[in-house]
Amino acid sequence: MVKVNFSQPITFKAEEQISQKPKARVDIPSSSLEADTFEPAKQGKTSHQKIANFWKFLSVTKTMTGAAVKGAVYGALAYFGVAAAFWPFKALPKAFVKENSVTIGKLISHPFKHIGKAGKILSVAAGLTTLGYQLIKGRLDANENTAIIDHKLKVGHRDV
Repeated sequence: MVKVNFSQPITFKAEEQISQKPKARVDIPSSSLEADTFEPAKQGKTSHQKIANFWKFLSVTKTMTGAAVKGAVYGALAYFGVAAAFWPFKALPKAFVKENSVTIGKLISHPFKHIGKAGKILSVAAGLTTLGYQLIKGRLDANENTAIIDHKLKVGHRDV
């Protein structure tokens, strides 16, 4: 057991009230409300900024086009790979059941028709996930390229 000792005696009184400071209010004059419509002066773009914007546009277009093509190709490969993995386990057993009218010729000519619902869902999910990954990676690479262009031309980063 641990004993706690206080060095000074502590007393609690019910009559004590905590003093609260009143919150200060600031009155805003009515003339300052009209001055709220201030618009900053628009500055024209310098030649460095125009050149930087042109090269950033080309860089982002190239990077995102490459990412979209790469995502479509890799996504299709992932789709067909997962579907091909399901084909021997879902479709081939159907051909060897005697009551079923599915033949090996039908399985080979229509392979994705017989892979089952889980195979179709997982193959589509794999393809879309791969596409999404490539698009996100492309966007991050494009942002990195625009920052490099900003630094090389000493323009400063984009204002967001």
